[in-house]
Amino acid sequence: MNDTQFEFVLLPTRRDVTTTTLTIAPAEWRSALALSRKFGYSPPDCAGLSRDAVRWFTRSLQKALEGIKEAAVCNLVERILKFCQGDGAVGFTLERRWKRAV
Repeated sequence: MNDTQFEFVLLPTRRDVTTTTLTIAPAEWRSALALSRKFGYSPPDCAGLSRDAVRWFTRSLQKALEGIKEAAVCNLVERILKFCQGDGAVGFTLERRWKRAV
C-alpha cells in the first residue's frame, strides 16, 4: 500500500450540519507539517490538533506563507489556513481513509 491509495480528512472537533471538513493527500499533509516545523511549531505527524495547537499551527503557516514562491504550495497553505481559521479553529481530528475510486 502506498500513499496514493489514502487521503487524510481533517474533521473539526465540534460538528453540525454546516461544518466543513478538509481532505488532503498524505504528501500535502507532510508538506504542511514540514513548513510548520520550519517556521516554529512542531505538530504531531498523525494526530489531530487541539484549539491551542491549531492556533500555533496557523501562526507558523502564516509565517511560512510570506516566503512561499511556488503557486501549488501557496494554494495548499491557503486551503489549510482557511480551514484552521474557520471550522477547524476549535481543533480537529485527523482521519486516514481509503481514497474513493473515481
